[in-house]
Amino acid sequence: MFDINDKEKVIKLIEKTKKDGAYVVPLYVKIYNDIYGLDELDTMIQERGFNPASFRVGFGAKVSLFDTCSFPKEMMFEFDCEIAYSQHNDEKDVDERYLVLEIGKESADAYDGAIRSTLLSQIHYYQDTLHDYLSKKYEEKKSMMSLLDQYSI
Repeated sequence: MFDINDKEKVIKLIEKTKKDGAYVVPLYVKIYNDIYGLDELDTMIQERGFNPASFRVGFGAKVSLFDTCSFPKEMMFEFDCEIAYSQHNDEKDVDERYLVLEIGKESADAYDGAIRSTLLSQIHYYQDTLHDYLSKKYEEKKSMMSLLDQYSI
């Protein structure tokens, strides 16, 4: 299970996976109240299955004066901010803020008409990719279980 309260891990993961031009990086998937890291998605399918209605994606973002793709402060309140961490960057002598934002499919769709941006296209891309992956894996699991049921006595 992914622990959003592990400050060191969250900051390290955001720093490690954030590429140039990226405002957000996917950190985890939440089904019901269970949080799974991206490396645990196959386990999630086995344990919980997949329910699109409870599907949410946790994103990491960074707010920094010297980051070219710093998360826009004016959009911070548009999303569910689960947790925020602050850390001083001694090299740049600036405080940086790391956010964990949780967004459901319906939430991101609601902003489409009002706010069109690179940020939202990144969110949609990651959501769609993860949603499609989990749907496919869950359908494969259901097919396998159905096949096994046919051959069981």
